[in-house]
Amino acid sequence: MNVLSKIKPRFSYLVLALSIMALFVACNEGEGFGGRASVEGYVYEVFHHDDNYSFRADTVKAIGTKVYITANDDNQVLDDIDTGPDGYFRFDYLRKGDYRVYVVSEDQWKNKTPEFQNVKVGKSGTVVTPTLYYHKGDIYNTAMIKGRVWAKYYDTAEDEFVKIKGQDSIPLFEERVYLRNIGENMDKAQERPTDNGTFIFKELRPYSTYEVYMGETIKYRPDLSFKKISVATPVQTVQVGEPYKYYPLEGEPELSFTIIVNL
Repeated sequence: MNVLSKIKPRFSYLVLALSIMALFVACNEGEGFGGRASVEGYVYEVFHHDDNYSFRADTVKAIGTKVYITANDDNQVLDDIDTGPDGYFRFDYLRKGDYRVYVVSEDQWKNKTPEFQNVKVGKSGTVVTPTLYYHKGDIYNTAMIKGRVWAKYYDTAEDEFVKIKGQDSIPLFEERVYLRNIGENMDKAQERPTDNGTFIFKELRPYSTYEVYMGETIKYRPDLSFKKISVATPVQTVQVGEPYKYYPLEGEPELSFTIIVNL
């Protein structure tokens, strides 16, 4: 048996294996590795100081921070990489598609929050993501609850509601709004709404639940012979999540109270 006869079978197996791999790559055209595109960017570390409700923080290049990449519609991690000494990262050999690149912030209570950017990758070339920020340090008492108080006016003489400045209700800034930890009877804080009826409770602990309510107020009761009765407004529950945000979040139902004022 000559040398050529020994090499030929092995060469045939190699060709077959490469053909199968090429067929697999050709059939799998979704997001993932096996392409000619790249994604790169930078990560910065934002360190929050103790009792930092002023939002004062130091921002530096994140060194050795883990960066993850997934398909935009899939939570399965395709790859991860540590940032270099200048906060730089890069993912190579990506196929055309939509991807999500992210880092994970973790506070002192071990709550983890992904900070991500969505990127669209072409058949080739390099896409630069917007800067990613990785948060560290003390984020205690850095969330806020925001709401509004409205007033509707009832004319007891005419036995009907009246419009004020052409509106069914207007912002109210005279009544106090109270806040307490859920399940507790003691007030934690109180605020007076501003001229536009807005109130804000600050310095709240992230990932906590609070109750917001108002004191005694005047409400119209048509089923009674008199027009004034003192009742408490319903207590509303607000769940606070990530720090440095207003709750309820934008797009969610507004936290609001409506008081009936008798004329």
